[in-house]
Amino acid sequence: MKMRHIEAGSKLELNVSEEALTTRPAANKRRYSLSELLQGVTPAKITKHNAETAWAREGAPVGKEVW
Repeated sequence: MKMRHIEAGSKLELNVSEEALTTRPAANKRRYSLSELLQGVTPAKITKHNAETAWAREGAPVGKEVW
């Protein structure tokens, strides 16, 4: 545990491959609420974004796009 810089109770990621078990400290992934994700979004900003990215929604598929 000292070599891996972990303590009792630490969260770990475990990976099993080819009969080997590897461990590492789990990444601290922050979770966001919907209100946090949408903070600062306004109808005016959505309209502006849609206008700036309209080119990406124009035209017919040219390859194997999924619609």
